[in-house]
Amino acid sequence: MKRNSFIAGILSAALIFQTGSCISLTDKSISASEETRLEILGKVSDAFASMQWFHIASQDGLKKRAYEKLLAKAQKEYGPDVDVRNITMKGKFSIWQVVFPLAATALGAGIGALTGIAVDAINDKNYQDMRNDGGNPDREPTVIPLFTGIFGGAFFGGSLIAGNFQTIICEGEVVSGPGGAAVPRTSSTAVSNPKGTGKEGVYIGIISFANTAEDLSNGRPIYLDESGKKELLDILDKKYAKAGVQGTALYYAAHKALANLTANVSNFPANLDTVNTIIFTDGLDNNSTNPGQPILERQDFGDKPRGEYLTYVQTQLETRKIGSKDIVSYSVGLMGNDINQNDKPTFTSNMEKLASKTGKYYPIENVNALNQAFGQITEKLVLYQINTDFKVLTTGYSSGTKLRMTFDVPKARGNDGALATNSQKYLQGEVSRVNGKYVLTNITYGGLSSSAGQSVEGIQDKSLQIVYTFTGLEGVDPKLLENKDWLKENVRQWAIEPGQSNWQANSEYAPDGTVETKAEKKSAVIYLVLDCSTSLPDADVIQIRKSAIDFVNMVYDKLPKD
Repeated sequence: MKRNSFIAGILSAALIFQTGSCISLTDKSISASEETRLEILGKVSDAFASMQWFHIASQDGLKKRAYEKLLAKAQKEYGPDVDVRNITMKGKFSIWQVVFPLAATALGAGIGALTGIAVDAINDKNYQDMRNDGGNPDREPTVIPLFTGIFGGAFFGGSLIAGNFQTIICEGEVVSGPGGAAVPRTSSTAVSNPKGTGKEGVYIGIISFANTAEDLSNGRPIYLDESGKKELLDILDKKYAKAGVQGTALYYAAHKALANLTANVSNFPANLDTVNTIIFTDGLDNNSTNPGQPILERQDFGDKPRGEYLTYVQTQLETRKIGSKDIVSYSVGLMGNDINQNDKPTFTSNMEKLASKTGKYYPIENVNALNQAFGQITEKLVLYQINTDFKVLTTGYSSGTKLRMTFDVPKARGNDGALATNSQKYLQGEVSRVNGKYVLTNITYGGLSSSAGQSVEGIQDKSLQIVYTFTGLEGVDPKLLENKDWLKENVRQWAIEPGQSNWQANSEYAPDGTVETKAEKKSAVIYLVLDCSTSLPDADVIQIRKSAIDFVNMVYDKLPKD
């Protein structure tokens, strides 16, 4: 009964200390000026145990820990470009508040008991020594209960003085700028893996900007198949329109493209080949650092110099990676009527900075030239790769015969062996017989390359010709190799048989059926960033829309079809 009362006393004391010092904190509140700039996407919550030493809460430490835990959960669910605000922290009962005093009391009691045993042992020895000396001493009573109580009580009291445990329940609101810069993730795997699981192919996103920037593709680039093309064209036709409010947030729009590319990594293919931005404007930035702009990626440029924002965007275009790929940025600039003579160098400099070193700035004189600029950019986009296999057909040449295939000596130039010697586009090898098989060895390439390497085994076909296949031939335009007339006129075979010293043209050589090409689809992401500011004439807005529609069609038509 006494034991139960003792334990009840411990629990009561622990609870008194617990309830007498419950934590209640707030952090990172959204200010009135930020309410119009931040979009609340949802809430996250978490909990953790915390020891308040000497009953004094480390407020900075608790706030830091709560923010880190909530931010990790928010980024896992919504993507990396979000923040957590309006954080609340409340202390609740923790089982550790009971376990800690009980454990301390048990430890103290144990130490007391051991100490009591040691003291009793000393007293017993003294008692026996005095008896052995003929004395009649009184036996000392045991001190084990006394020491157990003293030490247990001391440790219990010390545990209560040392502090208290609480379970900290924290909750916060997930925020970002409007327009979908933060994209919810469907699994934790997508967040931890920098490569995505999207379908192979091309993805296009569209951002329009004036006083601010809006992602017309809802923050997620659209997969370009037949239905995706229809969706993109519908977006341009219905959503891209001249703004009703003045202002040009050029740098902010470019930053939004970067933010949305980063947020969508998990939605892109794992083996992404290229990432591209194409930025068009007709004027100078005058609104990117407006304090009212929604914050992107926790980078607040409100009221800062616009040049500082441009430098940030330029640096990100050069250094940021999407998955493992660098960004290739193209810019197209049309000097609008509001750009005076003194501002022209600044405009050109700004547009050059928005084009990465691997991209290019395209200045245009009028909006009608935008279509041509987009066409030139389309030709630079890596959307597919042509793999070419080239077959060298020969008769059964004897071992030691040297063969050379030239791709830059038209028949019209004649059969002089010096033409083969001076060729800049050739592949050459020596015929060998190995275990009864034909093998072309000691292969060398002039201006060409092939994955076949330096040795190719020949296969004899039904017509007794020997076929040597050079896989992955590069160095000749695949479109030329697919042209039968060009192939017949320009691809020639030469030989130096044993005992000869000059190249002899094989006049019977026919290249028909020697080329096999296959288009391999590449995966790419493209963000179109289009000006729609009030400085643009209505007719120009119509032309920009048409050029963007033509661009989508050009990219789609360029893709190899399944």
